[in-house]
Amino acid sequence: MVIAGDPLNLEGLKKIISYKGVFKKGLNDNLRSKFPEVKLIILTEFIPNMEPLNGHWIAGFVTADGHFT
Repeated sequence: MVIAGDPLNLEGLKKIISYKGVFKKGLNDNLRSKFPEVKLIILTEFIPNMEPLNGHWIAGFVTADGHFT
């Protein structure tokens, strides 16, 4: 996790680059050559909750927000 103030130093920059490697395009060759020591973050598998939604929660959400757009 990147904490406020981290990006202001080299370690903070390396942390941001390690997170960039998770994205679909990953790190480009330029970043890989400039920061070869950066270890990429490994994400755990996302397993969504497939339980039915509570109708009272949906009603409260729509009442508070007013619309889904």
